[in-house]
Amino acid sequence: MTHHAITRPRRGLGLLEVLLGLFIAGLVVAAAVPLYDESAVRRGSNEMVLEMSLIQASLSRIYHDRTTYDGVNTQVLARSKLLPAKWSHDGATITNPFHGSVVVYPGSSDDGAKYYAVFNNIPVKACRYLSALDLGPNILRVEVDGSYITPDMTPGQKMSLCTDGMTNHFISWTVF
Repeated sequence: MTHHAITRPRRGLGLLEVLLGLFIAGLVVAAAVPLYDESAVRRGSNEMVLEMSLIQASLSRIYHDRTTYDGVNTQVLARSKLLPAKWSHDGATITNPFHGSVVVYPGSSDDGAKYYAVFNNIPVKACRYLSALDLGPNILRVEVDGSYITPDMTPGQKMSLCTDGMTNHFISWTVF
């Protein structure tokens, strides 16, 4: 009498198949994380450009009937309700997309500035992206971490002002 082995259908996955699936999933995640980081920096940087534009428009609206911006400060702008609520939660401070403070203060008649807008706590990648942008003719001067950007600087020279050693940079826009 011959005994034939009864074949049973396989249930579930084998160890090798599970490990292969985990390896492929790990590769997908490893590739997606840097892309997400870059995307988040670009999104935040674009929001900062929008925020600077809205600050300019809001202050022009508040001070439209005056010849100077005397008395302008962060609180005046925050209380104006002209900025989106996500940037000014308490009516006294303004935050940027990277959760740093935005400080606005009056300009100096010595340099022809109407006001200054300083954005703090900017990551290095966003600092490099923003420092290379031209934000239009109303910007008198841009300062990155204490160094002024000059008109003759190349984009590479502008971006080099945002050093890797610092994790939190600031950019100051002087508006005239």
